[in-house]
Amino acid sequence: MDNSKEHMLYGRYLDFNRIVGEIKRNKKHNSNKTLLAIELAESDDEHLPPINYYKYTFTQSEYDEKMKNTFEYFLYNYCQGENRLSKSELKLIYDKIDKSNIYWSKLKKNRYNDYESMKKKILYFKKNNGNKELKDIVLIRVTDSHYPRNVYRYVF
Repeated sequence: MDNSKEHMLYGRYLDFNRIVGEIKRNKKHNSNKTLLAIELAESDDEHLPPINYYKYTFTQSEYDEKMKNTFEYFLYNYCQGENRLSKSELKLIYDKIDKSNIYWSKLKKNRYNDYESMKKKILYFKKNNGNKELKDIVLIRVTDSHYPRNVYRYVF
């Protein structure tokens, strides 16, 4: 008989009970608000079974802020009506776009300020390359001009 599977199930059961207890305590401290999201914060692998720590979201503003950092938010808010690029190409753009440009964050611009220029260049290159699928995007450098710009290399 293989006891490793039973051991792992028991560990997950303990984890589940701990999570339910934490949610109940958090709901009590958050005026019994509905749990909107749960995410794994970290794992302590020194124990058997590993102990997982989670972050719980109960407020709508915190949930909305967290959702801004997802591909689905990017797709829904920035890519509506774009049918010239595939979903996998849009996902690649989302994954590779520079979201940490300090200059733009000081101006309170959206995190996807490069998207429009990237899209134009990608569509131009696709047109000249027989409509090949975009395979990779690499951030090469950030210019030192008055309005810094990100320079990308596109691989088809």
